[in-house]
Amino acid sequence: MIENIKIGDRITFRAITRYNSAKVTRTVNGFYGENKLPTVRFEGHPTFIVKRNEISKLVPCSDRKVILNLTEEYSVKYGYFPETSFTGSLYEETSNTIILFTDDYGIIEVPKNECDRIEYFDIK
Repeated sequence: MIENIKIGDRITFRAITRYNSAKVTRTVNGFYGENKLPTVRFEGHPTFIVKRNEISKLVPCSDRKVILNLTEEYSVKYGYFPETSFTGSLYEETSNTIILFTDDYGIIEVPKNECDRIEYFDIK
């Protein structure tokens, strides 16, 4: 189970740090070292390394896909132009931001107010 972790999967772990020792759930955003330890955003660290023995639960990446149509201004400003439409797996979503994982660009984080259209669909 834990050997098959992929970017976009959510893991629950307990990492005893200076500030925290509670169980938390985060989305895997990469891997570190020869042992391919998963990394997550945690306690201000963009690539916090999680040891495999700290992981208590693995939730595979969502089968939910997203199509984003960006405003042309945003697309130009961040170097995506002429491409303004992206399709990818839903990585994370907050009230102001949507993050998706695409095959071509990797992880894309976009403010929702910079999207002309957001469309969700499930893969069966």
